[in-house]
Amino acid sequence: MNMSTRLKELLNSGTTLVMPDTYDPISARIIEQCGFMAVQCSGGSYSISRGYRSEADILFQDNLEQTRRIV
Repeated sequence: MNMSTRLKELLNSGTTLVMPDTYDPISARIIEQCGFMAVQCSGGSYSISRGYRSEADILFQDNLEQTRRIV
């Protein structure tokens, strides 16, 4: 089963899906090791962690690359 199908199943399960926010690969791994079923990637959290003033200041390619690293 691919990841998008699994996420869709989790979202449609009828139970609350708690998805902590991750901004880098290390935080994603910690969230995973704590037993959460999913994480969310936030451009806002990533921008704060990298010292940007605003999420809008992140280049699209940089955002994609950071998301790739988290996944």
